[in-house]
Amino acid sequence: MSRNGFWPRASLAFAAGNLGALANRVALWVLGVIAVISPPNITKLWLYTALVWGGLWGFLFLIPWRTSWWLRGLVFGLGPSAGVWLVIYPFVAHAGFFGLSRGPLSIVIPFVVNSVVWGLVTSWWYEYVRVPAA
Repeated sequence: MSRNGFWPRASLAFAAGNLGALANRVALWVLGVIAVISPPNITKLWLYTALVWGGLWGFLFLIPWRTSWWLRGLVFGLGPSAGVWLVIYPFVAHAGFFGLSRGPLSIVIPFVVNSVVWGLVTSWWYEYVRVPAA
């Protein structure tokens, strides 16, 4: 079996997204501990859903876009951020688009934990392990 086929790259993208999601949850926990945000209710479901979605968003890294790993992470991290701003806030949290009813931090926090933390960790791991393209 070839190490540079689609499936090894896809499983790496999913695993990298999982690692990024774990870093995302640690960042949210730290932000709660230092009272920047309300402390999250840490449950298995809270972590599990993040790992699943982080892995799925990790498939973005299969897109053949060659640039620096950190720029790729920041740009691809906008996908999960947009998901929070345009789906989770208005339809799940009932806080309106971009969560504007919760104040300006509701725009900044998803960008920080998704684009900066998830995106950079995911991109770094994907680049560090790097399975060559077929």
